[in-house]
Amino acid sequence: MEICSKYRRLSNCFGNDKVGEFRCCFHSRSSVRFRPMISSPTSRTGLSVRTWYLDFRVPPLFLHWGVTRALSNTIKFVGLLGSHALGSNPRFMATAVDLGREFVRRKIRLTYGGGNIGLQGAVASTVYNNGGRVRGFIPGYIATRGVYGPTYGVEYTVSSNYYKYFEMNHIVEAFIVLPGGIDTIEGLFTLISWASEGLHSRPIGLLNIESYFNNLIKFLDDAVRQNFMASNQRKLFISSFFVDELLDKLEFAKAFPGPGASYEEFSNPGRDVEEDADAGL
Repeated sequence: MEICSKYRRLSNCFGNDKVGEFRCCFHSRSSVRFRPMISSPTSRTGLSVRTWYLDFRVPPLFLHWGVTRALSNTIKFVGLLGSHALGSNPRFMATAVDLGREFVRRKIRLTYGGGNIGLQGAVASTVYNNGGRVRGFIPGYIATRGVYGPTYGVEYTVSSNYYKYFEMNHIVEAFIVLPGGIDTIEGLFTLISWASEGLHSRPIGLLNIESYFNNLIKFLDDAVRQNFMASNQRKLFISSFFVDELLDKLEFAKAFPGPGASYEEFSNPGRDVEEDADAGL
C-alpha cells in the first residue's frame, strides 16, 4: 500500500469495486484512518458502512470495517443488573428481549441475578432459549423461597446480594444495567464503590431506556464536577438509548481502555477537526 499525499488512492487490495479516493487522517493515539470521500449509507451510530481503518496503535495490524466488525468478540462475558419486575412501560420488556437477542448474535455469555421473571428474566430466557450460555447467582434465602422462580442455565447459590456481585465481578468483563428499583441501584452503587476503591475497572453500561437513567447520569457528572469522583472512574459508566450502540461502546471501552481513546471519534470518522475549526465549530 502506498501513502503519498493528503488525498491518496488505495491499491486494489480491497478489490476493484472498493478502490477509490481516500483521505488520510492522523490522530493523537497514533492511528491512521482511511475513509471514502464519497458519502455512503450510515448506521444508527453514524458510522459509514464503507469505512476502513488501519490502526497502527495495537499489533497486529487490524483492518476495521464498521464498529461492530472492528470490535467483534472483544467481550465474551457480561453481568446483568436489573429489575425482577417488568415495569409499567412496555418498552422496558421489548428492549430487554432485544438485548438478549443481541447477546446471542454476538455470542456473549450472560451472568445474571437468577430467576425467570422481570427484565432480568426476559433477557435470560431469550439468551437461553436461543442456545446461549447463561448462569445465575442468587442468594440462598431467595432461592429457598422461590421468589424469582427457576433460574435459566446453571444456578449458583450465594449467601447474600453482596457476594452475588462479588462472584459476578470475578467472571464478567463488563456489566449492563437495566431499569430497576432499590435492588438494582444497590448493585450499581456497589460497583461504583468498588470502582472508586480501585477494586475493579470493568466498564458498566447503562441501558437508558426511555431516559430512565438521566438523573443518575447527572448525579455522576455532578460528582465529578464537585471533586467527589475521579474522571477516570466516571469513564467506566457508559450509557446509550440503544442496545447495539451500548454493546459497541462497551466493546470499545474494553479494547481501548486508555484515557485518550474516544468512541465518538472512532464511530464518526467523517468528523474533521481542521474543517470544524475553519467552519468555526
